[in-house]
Amino acid sequence: MLYVLLAVFIVVLILAEILLNRFNVCEGLAFVAGIISFFGIIATLIAILFIAPDVNTEFVIDQKIQLYEQENAIIEQRIDTIVQEYMAYEKETYADLSAVDPVARVALFPELKSDTMVQSQIQTYTQNWEKIMSLKEEKVNLITKRWWLSFGN
Repeated sequence: MLYVLLAVFIVVLILAEILLNRFNVCEGLAFVAGIISFFGIIATLIAILFIAPDVNTEFVIDQKIQLYEQENAIIEQRIDTIVQEYMAYEKETYADLSAVDPVARVALFPELKSDTMVQSQIQTYTQNWEKIMSLKEEKVNLITKRWWLSFGN
């Protein structure tokens, strides 16, 4: 969109210059169109300079999301191992909860809930999840920025 707008401003500026210098037709209108086009070109270039760097970060966002998802999978495995060991220890007390999410299982066992290592893992897991959601939202916003830049291409 901004590239198209930039092209329109450039064409209008060129036409205004031709009308003003070669044909001496509509001097006032050509002068006003030239001035508006000139400031339009500057404003469009500034907008492009602000939007273009953001659009180029999509690949980095995908890598960050993948990194946080991998880290969360490792945390889930660690918590699952801790919970499985604890469940083996407390097998007579608690029913089989293997179908429950590892992070959710921690809430079922008060002893695990108070364990500082498990708490730090869950806190990191939660922070990573929030970062993933933020990055996914940023990626969605890039669609709008890409459209403003060049109709989504």
